[in-house]
Order: sequence, then C-alpha cells, then structure tokens
Amino acid sequence: MRAAVAAVLLLGAASPAFAEQVQVLVEGGGVVRSFDNPVTQSPEPDLGLMLAWRVGVTYRQVYLAVEGEVGGVVRTDGIAARDLGTEVLGQSPHHGHLEVVQGVFIAGARATHGRSVFGVELAAGGRRVDYSFATREQHRDDRVWVTGDSKVVEARARAGYWLTPWISAGVSLGTSLHDQSWMGGFHIAVQTDRR
Repeated sequence: MRAAVAAVLLLGAASPAFAEQVQVLVEGGGVVRSFDNPVTQSPEPDLGLMLAWRVGVTYRQVYLAVEGEVGGVVRTDGIAARDLGTEVLGQSPHHGHLEVVQGVFIAGARATHGRSVFGVELAAGGRRVDYSFATREQHRDDRVWVTGDSKVVEARARAGYWLTPWISAGVSLGTSLHDQSWMGGFHIAVQTDRR
C-alpha cells in the first residue's frame, strides 16, 4: 500500500491533471461480523462487534485502501473441555476475555450518482482471535489463553450518501469467499471532495 500511495503522490506532483482526479479519504465506523472459530472449527460461527477504520485513495472509479478492525466476540460456541483438556467455567464474553484484530488490503471500484455513491470491493488479509477463559483444574482457579489466526478474503458491496461535499455516510455488506462468514457495517467518511 505504501508503494501505491507513493505512486499516486509522485504522479500527482508530475501531473496536475492527475492530482485533480485523486480523492483521499479517512473513514471510521462499526461492523458486525460472523466468522469461523479458528480454534475449535465449530459448526456454529462466532459473532463479533468491531470498530473499523480505513485510509484510501480513488482515481476516477478505481479504489485502493487499507483497513483495520478491533473488537470483541459477543457470541461464541465456546472452547470445549475436550479442546483445552480442562474444565472451562466461562464460555461467554461475560466470563471470559475475547478479542478480535483484523487487517486487510482493499481494491475496488466505485461510482457517484448525484449525492449517492456505490461501490464493490475485494478485501484480503488476516484475522487474529484471542480467547481467555476462567478455568478450574485440580481444585484451583486459573485462566486459559487460546489464540487462533485465519485468513480473510471477502467480497463487499457499499452504498453511501454525501451529507456535505466532504463528508459521507454509508453502509456495507460482505461475504467471505472461502467459508460461511459474513459482515455488515456502517461508516462515516471524510474525503477531499465529492468528485
């Protein structure tokens, strides 16, 4: 992504006409996403609530961005005793600590019609989920930490509306291309202008 941003800045310096077509945006929002439990491979997906941010550039209809998410698991099938070799007391966010971190690179296309903006994109990167549960083993309380990593490859559709020439609000929906995961979210974006 650094190389892409450097190329955009270099082309912009060399060509004022190119620079006039480039938009830069910073975006923040919230995401609800389901994803496979990377530790137990449970048939029931986990559900997470995430805070998301992204920084991107567009040139005409082409769109490139980096995006990060951080949040927690609000529903999980839990870590079974057979998976940890111990008795798990806490199998919900109220009794355990569950953290999700995700980062992706994004490439896509978008178009503006009046004050509405529509886009499609492909996101690829990785996700880490940290589980920490209260346990009891041999009559003593303890905690068990379990970490699972997984890849992220998602197709997404987005729609937004310009509130001002520089601020837009929108929603997004996406589905994984390699498992049954899905996501939905909202965002507020600050952009150079509405071109």
